[in-house]
Amino acid sequence: HQCRARRLDLRRGAHIFAYIQENGELTDEAPCVLHACDGGEIGCVRPSHLFAGTIADNNRDMAEKGRAWWSRGAK
Repeated sequence: HQCRARRLDLRRGAHIFAYIQENGELTDEAPCVLHACDGGEIGCVRPSHLFAGTIADNNRDMAEKGRAWWSRGAK
């Protein structure tokens, strides 16, 4: 049902909803949606700026971009 899918996906995040609308469901092998444009902080939902990755990919990407809680303030 369309409305139910929107409710579930919005709870997961607008960027995830945008990725799924364009590419289909995420897989167990690549369960995370990452931002190629570094739009995570500003909420980019452009499908061409989003790609699927592993949890390790997501953690590495967040740390490299300074968005990971464990990397903030560490210099």
